[in-house]
Amino acid sequence: MTLAPLAEASLAIQIHVAAAVFAFGLGMVILFRRKGTSTHRISGYAWVILMLVTAFSSFAIHELRVWGEWSPIHLLSIATIVSLGWGVWLARNGRIQGHLNTMRVTFAGALVIAGLFSFMPGRIMHAVLFSADNSLIVRVVAGTPFWVWPLLAGLILLGILRSRDRVVPRWRLYTLPISILLLSLTGLVRSSETSLVAGTMALGLAPGLVAGFLVSRTDEIRFVAGKAAVGGEWLSLVLLLCVFALQYANGLVSAMMPQLAADTAWIVSRAAASAFLSGLVIGRSLGWHRALLQAE
Repeated sequence: MTLAPLAEASLAIQIHVAAAVFAFGLGMVILFRRKGTSTHRISGYAWVILMLVTAFSSFAIHELRVWGEWSPIHLLSIATIVSLGWGVWLARNGRIQGHLNTMRVTFAGALVIAGLFSFMPGRIMHAVLFSADNSLIVRVVAGTPFWVWPLLAGLILLGILRSRDRVVPRWRLYTLPISILLLSLTGLVRSSETSLVAGTMALGLAPGLVAGFLVSRTDEIRFVAGKAAVGGEWLSLVLLLCVFALQYANGLVSAMMPQLAADTAWIVSRAAASAFLSGLVIGRSLGWHRALLQAE
């Protein structure tokens, strides 16, 4: 890693990066701080100013060219400016939930997703992070398909959103466990040791189901007007990151260590861990389902 490319960049790029970094840090604080206070309002306006500086400075940056000097990043900057104005208008008119949703989407789109694009090969931030260092970590990260990083950002955002109290249709409680189960079954289908993996997953699923059901008893969930009111929790973020890490490790081993990928011990360990995580999420959802049935 080296800051030399950034130090040699234009003033517009330096302002853009500085504003984006400060906006990301302040935004993370605002997301988890108490809302509605004078501190929240002051920090919120400061964040809006930083975001406007980030958006407007992008129009002087033309590293990525798709339509002449312009790119989809510039369209995102326009959307960010409009979204910020809309979010402020919602807050000033007392439409707080709409304000919260708008600002969260703006944070995710303009800072997290767009920020990942700034690390594409050929861009300055890519040169900053992936310098001439040929260490294993750098080679692993540089060799990771780009779509993996937006996926990781989306999982983190989903986990953060689940840390907040929410009221959702009952069916949405089952989307995450179904998705993780399908992901695990995909690994089963791709495996050359189908019988071994299937048996291991069956054994790993049972303790996961029990653990998930027990965990659900500590969660806050109730039935409100035909919907599920779920208390904020951080376990979902941890589980999502564990699932991502397991899949990432499997892809890494398959690409860089094919002998280990074919080893029976690795296959069994991966299948057991995948099944346990799937069982944990499914068992937790079953516990929620039982709690809602009792509340009706």
